[in-house]
This record gives sequence, structure tokens and C-alpha cells, in this order.
Amino acid sequence: MRKLLNIILKNIGVELHKYVPVNSPIGHSIDTLAYSPDDVLPSDFIIDLSIKSINNAWANEITFDFQTHLEDSVFFNIYPGEHYRLLTALMNELSPGIAIEIGTYTGMGSLSMVHGLPSSSKVITFDVVAWNEFPSYLNDDLFSSGKLTQHLVDLSDERNFMEFKDLLDSASFIFL
Repeated sequence: MRKLLNIILKNIGVELHKYVPVNSPIGHSIDTLAYSPDDVLPSDFIIDLSIKSINNAWANEITFDFQTHLEDSVFFNIYPGEHYRLLTALMNELSPGIAIEIGTYTGMGSLSMVHGLPSSSKVITFDVVAWNEFPSYLNDDLFSSGKLTQHLVDLSDERNFMEFKDLLDSASFIFL
């Protein structure tokens, strides 16, 4: 995964290095160190976006027009899933034309992003396993609406990555 991330992040001057382990009671964690080699400070835009998105996420729970049927649906709004609220808030603040998620799994991230997007935007997700191969929050209606597309491809293979490079470059937001 680090190889794929470094390919994606190289253009913005970020490099990932082998993780630094921390002593944690969490059952599974993979720690990663990301840094800017040029010591670039955050811009006013990033600080403002962060503040607005955090306030938005804090104030707004994720709700859906349909029944969430999986046991972990509670994690859309509580630890360890608060980042789903942040994803929705980021979509509200940024209004990206195209948002990309790499790694679909049950679709919690994709659904959170779709939930926060304006009607003219869409989420494109990449995975090596189809969304409907196991219990999922996604449904056929999301895909037929044009709001969500899934590509079944391993982007860690450089040939595959290059095939989708233009699409990845066109995205306003990428969630890994």
C-alpha cells in the first residue's frame, strides 16, 4: 500500500516512510509517517477548511433515507468512525466534482462522501473486490444514479495506476 500512496503523493511533495510503532490498546493499527520534505507550512485554505469541516462534522450526524442493515452502522457517528462525519463535512465544504476513494470494502466511506456531495458531483471508488461480494452499505440505486462508480482494479500495479492516472489527476479529493 505504501508504494501506491507514494506514487499518488509524489506529485504534491509528500513521501511516506515505514511506520513508527506506538504502544496502543487498539487491536489493529498501522501507523504511517507522512511529511513534506520542503517544510511547507499549512496554507490559510487548509486551516480554514479544517476548522469549517470539523465544526460541520461535530454539529451534524450522518443520517440516511434508507435502513442501515449492518451491525457496524453505529460507527458512522461514534468512535472509531467519526471520520465518516468528517468525510461528509469535507464534501459539503469542498463540493468536489469528482471524489475518489481507494478501498471500498463495506462502502461506509463511499456512502459518507456521496451523502455530503452536491447533486452535480460523484464518487469513484477503486477496489480489488466488488462491493456486492460481501455485506455492504452500498446498493444498486447509488450506482444507477450516477453518484457512485466502482472500478475493480489493483492500483498498486503501476500499469493499472497509469491507466487511471488522468482520472486520478482530475479528482478534487482522494480518500485512502
